[in-house]
Amino acid sequence: MKQMKRDGGSAAGFVMGKPGTVLAIALLLGGCGGGGGSGSAPDEPAPTSASSRPLAMTATTASASAAVGMTYATVAMGLGQQALDWTAEAEAAAGLSITSPCPGGGSRSLVLADRDGNRRASPGDQLSVTLNNCYLPALQDAYSGTLNLDVTTAATTSARAGTLKFGAGFGPLASDGQIRIMGALALEGSSDRLGQSLHITSASESFAIRFTTAASAGASAQQQTEILTRLDATRQVRRDTARTSLTLAYHLSSELLGGSVDISTSTPWQAFFGSFPDTGEVQIVGASGSPAVQVRPPASNGYGTFQVLLGGAAVEPVSIEDASTSYLWSGAPWLPIDPASTSPTPLQAASAIGFVNLSRPSTSGLQPTPGELAWQYSRPLAPDTLHTAVLRKTAGRAGVNWAPTDIPATLRIDGALLSITPNSQLEPGSTYQIIFDNSFTRIADTDGHIADNPSLSVSVAQTVTANASLGAPGLLLGGSASLTLDASASSAATGSVSAQWRQVSGPALTITGADTLKPVITAAQAANGTAVVELTVRNAIGDIDKQTLSLPVLADANGSALALSVRQDTQPASLHTNVDAGTFSSYTRYFASSNTLDAVLSTERGLWRLLAQLPSLQAGNEYAYGGAAGQNATVVWIDSTASCSAPSAQGHLRVLDIAQAADGTLTRLAIDFEQTCGSPATTYGSIRYNSSLPLRP
Repeated sequence: MKQMKRDGGSAAGFVMGKPGTVLAIALLLGGCGGGGGSGSAPDEPAPTSASSRPLAMTATTASASAAVGMTYATVAMGLGQQALDWTAEAEAAAGLSITSPCPGGGSRSLVLADRDGNRRASPGDQLSVTLNNCYLPALQDAYSGTLNLDVTTAATTSARAGTLKFGAGFGPLASDGQIRIMGALALEGSSDRLGQSLHITSASESFAIRFTTAASAGASAQQQTEILTRLDATRQVRRDTARTSLTLAYHLSSELLGGSVDISTSTPWQAFFGSFPDTGEVQIVGASGSPAVQVRPPASNGYGTFQVLLGGAAVEPVSIEDASTSYLWSGAPWLPIDPASTSPTPLQAASAIGFVNLSRPSTSGLQPTPGELAWQYSRPLAPDTLHTAVLRKTAGRAGVNWAPTDIPATLRIDGALLSITPNSQLEPGSTYQIIFDNSFTRIADTDGHIADNPSLSVSVAQTVTANASLGAPGLLLGGSASLTLDASASSAATGSVSAQWRQVSGPALTITGADTLKPVITAAQAANGTAVVELTVRNAIGDIDKQTLSLPVLADANGSALALSVRQDTQPASLHTNVDAGTFSSYTRYFASSNTLDAVLSTERGLWRLLAQLPSLQAGNEYAYGGAAGQNATVVWIDSTASCSAPSAQGHLRVLDIAQAADGTLTRLAIDFEQTCGSPATTYGSIRYNSSLPLRP
């Protein structure tokens, strides 16, 4: 930065804009600076005296007047917007207070005194902020001290207002001396999905900035004060036009400049997002008879160099090299912050930006009900550039079966803002690819410039998890059987979950306690088949997750219902029935001539067969088979891997229930068995054919 020369209260030649120098005008004093305060300091009113003599406008003072005109408005506007943002943060905090590090260094404490207990910033409430070398990206400075916002209008989703007062010792960090901000500002802020507006005015007292240099060898401390009165400034940001607009007016009594001036926008500053102004003019009026100063946007060949004219003639320009005073005219609230520097996106000439995407939705941690997802462009889009959008599931939650599915979204174009809103909730824990017009169309602006079609992969937060299981053995066997379903393992990231069960398909079920975590189901009528039930769990804010369970229903004893349950040692049992999806063939037959029982359950997962020749077939009998002495049956048992069959198969059969028709045809059978295959492992099983006897555990 180029240091200013002092000559009888005037200044010449000015360059500003390095990070951390939003109050770089302080260098007029030869490098003043200071620390800042902490703790609960009383409000410090603005002083009432400063150099009030109208400043004579010359080539020497014109550039300095232009520089301070933009700098002081930046500080007031930036602190005003920051106070409104902090209020929203405190409202959202669990305890209406936050103590946390600041992006870029330092720390901060926010406390909302909610005097009416409604957890909102209402009239009579107060936000207290304490900063400790807290770096504020919008102002490119570290600030310390306290400030208070007395709320004067109830906060809503679209508007809030209050009076901002600065405590004694409040100011930015500086290396030598002090910079103090004093007085008060009245704030009014409003916002909606297409833009926001901030209006600041002088409160009952002035807004002032005081520079004090530290004493040094051969030089005493100097103190000079800048007082702003009749302040009236409005900053508007429009997402649909990708334009910002600034109007400002105030009277400045400046000891740095050695006189007073009136600063106003004869036409508003206007700019595209991320660029320096391309239209507008600031006018500065000093002493009567002095020519007026005009400050106009950068020349087409000058990067960030604002033209300064005195009486229509060009004088030394003001150069803004970086983003340190860009808050006045940039679209900063919607432009991304560089995580490495915590700095706003550096400004460019409007002609250099062209048609580009400036921001897009986050790629992780999307909520299941995300609301609107938005892409901000640098120029308004052609109204018919895109037509459809879907969110296509490309990955599901770990351990859960999933299939690619499309969730349609409502697409909306509002000038430079492209947005979609999913038409239904996204599945927690899944990943989606956002696809526009099947990825074939190229996006265009209203002037016909083309850009790559937006596409994005997003992960959905696991805010709620459905976890349902069937009670053992997971089968409704017989018309009077019941089964308890269990969703107690379901969970939410915060708080508890509620449950709702419903039947999707299959034999009719009666669900008792359908809104509990452990409902009881029974067959509503005699029928066989596969029933599908669905669990929906919901957290406190309405996010839902779903899971379906399929269970065999063998409630019709006349429907040739065959079930096999088998487990090895203490392992969980596997259940197979002739109503399983993919069943090819199954039967149970008894040949009286040879006392031979043949039970087959054949599915796509393998063949289960019990072929037994018994001395008789009667309920209550137990039969031994295999290599052990005293066997009274010949059994060939083949499991799904064909790993166990005669002669290695050995074990016991118990006939629990049997019925035959007059012609000897088997009509009902219940058998339990244990079997080994030449190893210590034991297989335990049950066979039920048209029987409602429970399966063994």
